[in-house]
Amino acid sequence: QTLTVQDTTAPTFINVSNLTLACYNETAIQNWLASVTATDNCGGFVNVTNNYVLPLNTCNATLEVQFTAIDNCNNEVSLSKNIIFSYDSNLTYPENTSSVINDMTLATDPGAPNSVIDNCGNEVTPVLVGSSSNPDPILCDGFVVWTYRYTLCDNTTHDWTHTYQVITTPVAPTGSSIQTFCASDYATVADLDATPTVANATIKWYDQAGNLLADSTLLQNGLHYYATQTLSTSPYCESTQKLDVTVVLEQVSPISGNANQEYCVGSSSTVADFSVVFDTGLTLIWYDAPQGENVINSTSLLTNATYYAQLVNSDGCKSLTRFAVQVTLDPDCDDDGVLDVQEVVGDTDRDGTLDYLDPDDDDDELATSDEDSNNNGNWFDDDCNFNDIVDYLDPITCGLIPNVFSPGNGDDKNDTWVIPYLVQFPNFIIEVFDRWGNLIYKYERNGDAENAIKWWDGTSNGRLTYKKGEIVPYGTYFYVINPNDGKTKSQSSWVYLNY
Repeated sequence: QTLTVQDTTAPTFINVSNLTLACYNETAIQNWLASVTATDNCGGFVNVTNNYVLPLNTCNATLEVQFTAIDNCNNEVSLSKNIIFSYDSNLTYPENTSSVINDMTLATDPGAPNSVIDNCGNEVTPVLVGSSSNPDPILCDGFVVWTYRYTLCDNTTHDWTHTYQVITTPVAPTGSSIQTFCASDYATVADLDATPTVANATIKWYDQAGNLLADSTLLQNGLHYYATQTLSTSPYCESTQKLDVTVVLEQVSPISGNANQEYCVGSSSTVADFSVVFDTGLTLIWYDAPQGENVINSTSLLTNATYYAQLVNSDGCKSLTRFAVQVTLDPDCDDDGVLDVQEVVGDTDRDGTLDYLDPDDDDDELATSDEDSNNNGNWFDDDCNFNDIVDYLDPITCGLIPNVFSPGNGDDKNDTWVIPYLVQFPNFIIEVFDRWGNLIYKYERNGDAENAIKWWDGTSNGRLTYKKGEIVPYGTYFYVINPNDGKTKSQSSWVYLNY
C-alpha cells in the first residue's frame, strides 16, 4: 500500500517582536532582522526574508518590516513587525544672553551661539530667525531681541535669544569749554569741536537764546555756544544736558606806516626794505594783491606798484586786513639830472654818499644839475677843461682859477697855470705882475684854438724885469684876467709859483 502525505501547513515564526531604538543603528537593525526565524510543521527551520530598506527619517518614526517564510512544500506565511525609533529631544542648549546699550544702533547681530550635539551624536547648528524691537521714541529706550533657532531631526525646535536693553543717557557731548580760532579764518559753527558720547549721534549747536544754528553761522568773539547730541535712531533722543563752549577769536594787531613810499632806482631796493611798523614776535608777509596767496619774496626788487602786507603770529593767525603800500621809484634820486642807473656805480668824491644820492658828485661846490654847461640835458658831453673828465665828475671847475702851480721841479705835474674857466672866452687876456707891479708876463688869446692856448709856464715873455724865456723866481705874483668879451668883468688876484 502506498501512502502519499501532502504537507499543507504554513511555517510558524519564532522569536518575533518589535525593535525599539533611540537612534538609528544599522548593526542593531541587522541583528534584529537576523533574529526573526520560522519552523515548518515538522519542526525544521525554513528560510525567512524581509523587505527592510534604509529609512529616510529615523526621528520618532515607526518603520514597518514585512517578513516572509516559505517551507519546502511552498507553504508561505507573512508577518509584519515594526522598528520603532524613539528619538530623545531632551538636549542641553546655550543659555540666553542679554546686554545694556545706550544707543539703538548698537543693537547689532550678536552672532550665532554654539552648535549642540543631539543624543544620537548629530551636530545641530542654530539658524538666525531675525530680530524684533519695541523702542520708545519719546523715552529713547526699549528692547531689541535677536533669535537663533535649533531644529532637531524630529522637527522639535528650541530658540536661543540675545536681548539688548536700550537705555539712553541724556548727557552732553564732550569737548573743550574754551575754543580759540583765528579771526582771520572766519570760523563757522561747523568748526566747533564736540565729540558724541554714544555711537552715531548727531551734534546740534544752539546760541545763548536757544536758537538752533546752521553750520555756516559765523562765530563771534566771546559768545557762548551750546552743543547737544541726538541719537540717530530717533529725532526725539536728544540729550538734555549741553556742552557750553566759549569762543575766543584771536586777532593780530594791524600794521602802520606810510602808505606811499618812494625809493631810489639806484638803491635796487627790495621788499625787505619796506618801512612799516608792527608788534614784535609777528611775521610780516607781502602779497601782490589785497586777497589771495601769491606771496612776494623778500628779495624781490621793488617796482612802481602796490604791495600788500599781512602779519602772522605764532599760532598762524593773520591780521584781518592787508596794509597797502604804493611804491614810487625815483629814477633820479638826487635830482641832479643824471639818472640813478648812470650814477649807481660809485662815490666819485669819496664823501660816503654814493653818486646817485649826491647832488654834488665831484665835491666841487657846484651842483651836478648846474654842470650841464650847454644845457642840452646830457651830462656826458660837457668837459669845459678838456681833461676827458665830464664836468659833473670833475672836481676842477671851469670857473675856478688855480692859485698855485709848480713849473721846473721835474715832476711833470702842474707845470703850467691852466685856467679852464677861460676856455670859453676866445679873446681873453692874461697879465701877470711881480710884487712891485712890474709886468712880467702877458698873453692874448686872439682866437687861438683850444689846443693852442699858451698857458703860463712860469717864464717871462721879455718885459722890463726879466729876459724873454727866463723862469721867474718862486713866490707870489699878481694877475689881471680880462675875458674880453664885452660883458664879463675882469678878475684880479694872486697866484703862487712854486718849485
